[in-house]
Amino acid sequence: MRTEIIISHAPGGADDATALATRVQEYPEDLSVDREVHRRKFANNSGSFVLKAPATIFVALITPDCLTDDMCQLVMSAAAETAEQGDRFIVVLLSSTPVPASYQDYATVSFTRPIGLRVVADILSAAKVNRPVRRPSPFVGKADELQSLVDWCTSPETHAGAMMVGAPGTGRTRLATELCARMRADGWNAGFGDDSGLLPSSTLRILVVIDHAEIAPAARILKALHASTHDRTRVLLLRDEETLDIILSPA
Repeated sequence: MRTEIIISHAPGGADDATALATRVQEYPEDLSVDREVHRRKFANNSGSFVLKAPATIFVALITPDCLTDDMCQLVMSAAAETAEQGDRFIVVLLSSTPVPASYQDYATVSFTRPIGLRVVADILSAAKVNRPVRRPSPFVGKADELQSLVDWCTSPETHAGAMMVGAPGTGRTRLATELCARMRADGWNAGFGDDSGLLPSSTLRILVVIDHAEIAPAARILKALHASTHDRTRVLLLRDEETLDIILSPA
């Protein structure tokens, strides 16, 4: 079975990425390699990667500049969303130094230079070991945006709506998922609009996220909410746009 290895890196990891790609091509297994991550196609209306092989390993080279590089953060967000969808896509970190705490839920392979074939073997081993475990992606960045949404949810209005727009890969769905987790921890019934158990709920506070609002059956969900007896209702619409932005308003 062919396995594709996607290599993501910031400018500071370019030389290591080149060396790793060469070793992947030399490795005596059916492997392919892709370093053009910024040109990678995304699934329609999604921030996840279009997969080209039966199995894919996403290798993120962790260098100091990748933690602040916008492209790296966008690609990591897309990788996190793809990993949540199934076991075909595994994220492995490659680092010569300890990884930040926010990334420690991922499998990590340490390396020393020069990069040899052993590093490829370690990456394949890490992916195999971690494949049965669906690890939640760490929530990295966007703390201010998350706090704005939490404040909106807890505002005194009985009913309120908001819209979050962003291009695929900007972390829109991941941010909404984290918001739902935060609100559930506070006693809310929170989730996405396709969750059949969300609307018929006795919970007094409810948050409904409607993903791909431009094509979702939003009218049906909004009608059900309007007829509900919840004392606090929040509706968050997610739409595709060029840049990530949050528009908060009373309903």
